[in-house]
Amino acid sequence: METSELQSFLESAERQISLARSSLLVVAQTGGELGNLAVAARALRELKTQTAEQGLDDVTATIVECETALDTLFSSGVASSNDAYQILDLVAKIESALLEAPLLSGGLVDDVTGFLDASFDQIAPRVSNEETEEASSAWVEEEFEIDEETLDIFRTEATDLLSQIANDLGRLQTGAEAQSALWDIRRSAHTFKGAAGVVGLKKASELAHQMEDLLDKLVENDRPADPSIIELLYDALSQLGSVVGTHSTGDAVTDLGERFANAIASLDASADKAEKPKPRSVSPFRKPDKKLHSPIVRVSLERLDDLIQLATKLASNNEMLETALAELRDTHSEADSDRISEILFNAHEITDALVDNLRRVRMQRFGTLETRLNRAVHVTCEEEGKYAALTIENGDVEIDTLLIDALVEPLLHLLRNSVVHGIEPPDQRRLLGKREKGSIVVKLRAADGLVLISIEDDGRGIVAETLKQRAIKSGLLSYEDAAKLSDAEARQLIFAQGLTTAEKINLNAGRGVGMSIVKESVEHLGGTVEIMSEPLKGTRFVLRVPVHAAAPAAKIEKLTKDKSLAPLVLVVDDSASIRKHNTTLIENAGFRTITANDGVEALEVLLSGSWKPDLIMSDVEMPRMDGWQLLETIGGSEELAAIPVALVTSLDTDDHRLRAAELGASYYFVKPLKVENLKELTVTLN
Repeated sequence: METSELQSFLESAERQISLARSSLLVVAQTGGELGNLAVAARALRELKTQTAEQGLDDVTATIVECETALDTLFSSGVASSNDAYQILDLVAKIESALLEAPLLSGGLVDDVTGFLDASFDQIAPRVSNEETEEASSAWVEEEFEIDEETLDIFRTEATDLLSQIANDLGRLQTGAEAQSALWDIRRSAHTFKGAAGVVGLKKASELAHQMEDLLDKLVENDRPADPSIIELLYDALSQLGSVVGTHSTGDAVTDLGERFANAIASLDASADKAEKPKPRSVSPFRKPDKKLHSPIVRVSLERLDDLIQLATKLASNNEMLETALAELRDTHSEADSDRISEILFNAHEITDALVDNLRRVRMQRFGTLETRLNRAVHVTCEEEGKYAALTIENGDVEIDTLLIDALVEPLLHLLRNSVVHGIEPPDQRRLLGKREKGSIVVKLRAADGLVLISIEDDGRGIVAETLKQRAIKSGLLSYEDAAKLSDAEARQLIFAQGLTTAEKINLNAGRGVGMSIVKESVEHLGGTVEIMSEPLKGTRFVLRVPVHAAAPAAKIEKLTKDKSLAPLVLVVDDSASIRKHNTTLIENAGFRTITANDGVEALEVLLSGSWKPDLIMSDVEMPRMDGWQLLETIGGSEELAAIPVALVTSLDTDDHRLRAAELGASYYFVKPLKVENLKELTVTLN
């Protein structure tokens, strides 16, 4: 074996042995978790492939022996600590076989003899007692005071959530869309629970938790809410409302625990008597409408002073312009014309500065969320008995207040998820050679019309096998469908409603609601969520969200000066947020816009005779009538066929582009719509 090949082989073997050992150590400490056994099995399978390629038959045979033991555990469905330790002995036997293998390579014999120590060092770096004590001490000293700004944000958010719960309770009471109303109430109660916990309202958070318990039972038993349950939910809503109004520490909350317990017991008793319903077909990725509350923009006195000064200059300049125009009418002198030109030039400069400052008023440092995000991590760690530190990188980056406001909810859910499902308990982290205090890092970057936010932890990672098993158990997937999923596809299951990997239900986890909220919220903004994870190493979520703020005037090519004669664009999209984003860009480019919610509404607009758009800009995936059907209908109409159509969609494949061209689309843009895309429309619209 060549020196470079041996080095590469040893490094890879070291990683696989370390991963297998770490996974089995977790099983040995925590009991049977088949997902972690699957991680060990995969690591050994990759190592077996490598040893077979190198002709190391004795090592390969030892790995097969270890795999057989793992298969036996998988078949039994139960893995005790003793079983895990027995397989750990086999892993040690694999290492011994590697040491005895004929890997003669001159200068690399020392590397082979040091293999055992290296694999242990990888999972157990030395951490001094002083470092451990320092970390624990720092954790104890961390305290968070709730400032008035955070309370204002909580009151605004909580008021909107309670208003939404009240509306949905009305739907539940009338029986209209009862299952949908139940889900929406659960979602709002779940979000309220987290927000109240972050600001220290533990009793209110517990009350929202009790509401979730009751609503879960209704869904689980497929039972309608009778009048007594609806009355109890209204009483709980009233209690939560009093807390929001007074920001009491909890004294304003009357204990409704006994009433909730009785209601749940009654539902359980009814379920025991009733015939168990057949499992329902559930779509894992539902997208309910999202209602965002009105954001609060806080402006510094310095910025207000700048705006006042610019506005004063602009008013003075306008007075000078009126005077100069009056004198010009009387004298028609060249000097007056020059003076007017100078005043107009000044007016343009002042106006540009004023517009720029007004845009800056809408901007806010991402770092203003630091206290709120830190407290979410701190409170969740306290409740879970874990240690973790949050670091925010690039917190000075400014983004639009509307976007910050919309991202708070998914960020809080992701941070809580990192603590609950990612960061291991202190004793388990010590076993794996990690510091007791976990690390969570939030990074922000704004570029090319997108805001990218990553949330990364150094915890246990996402085990694809565990997610598949939970999906099968909950009825979301059949065994056959789950087996076909790749690891990347399986990781997407964490966004499915009702799917959770939590072993027990508590205030922070166990309902499969939080991650579904993250996906829905980000997609509502026209964005995406990407997951990257490595078992026992950590997980990273990356949010990509388009900037919804108006684009700077300097970046937009003005296509027309006369707004009354500007080309008219019909914007068709079922997402209100994306419609707003697209119309803002289009109008800032000098066009007029009208909108439609889907293909059916677009045809109603087109056939009404009231509007004759110069361009139709349509989404593809929409209810009632999608973009393909709309495009086909327009192409088949003599009256409408002459109107160019631009498709704006997340579908980014050659097949979709070919289909669009065959149906007569003039343009094909991949979401999100960008200023550069509008420049391509210049010829069409002028």
